[in-house]
Amino acid sequence: MPRREPAKMPDGFERYDVTRTEAARLIGVSVATLDRWVEEKLIGYLRRPDGAVRFRVSDCYRAAGVPIPDRSGDSAPALNPQAGASHDG
Repeated sequence: MPRREPAKMPDGFERYDVTRTEAARLIGVSVATLDRWVEEKLIGYLRRPDGAVRFRVSDCYRAAGVPIPDRSGDSAPALNPQAGASHDG
């Protein structure tokens, strides 16, 4: 299944539509690490009524401690060249 791009809301606001797995792959950490960041409030997120957690791309980059890529060009690459590898970075 191809990765969907985050939808943009009016006035440049991003939607919370990145899943836990997508966010972990984007910034190159494990889902367990991402869950810990949620518990410790180190990353912005939205918990849906069904209990699912969603993230914004910009919050993922902020939590990883890197500048947010320029969104005017192509999609931002993953931060870690081995993104998606299982580690607790």
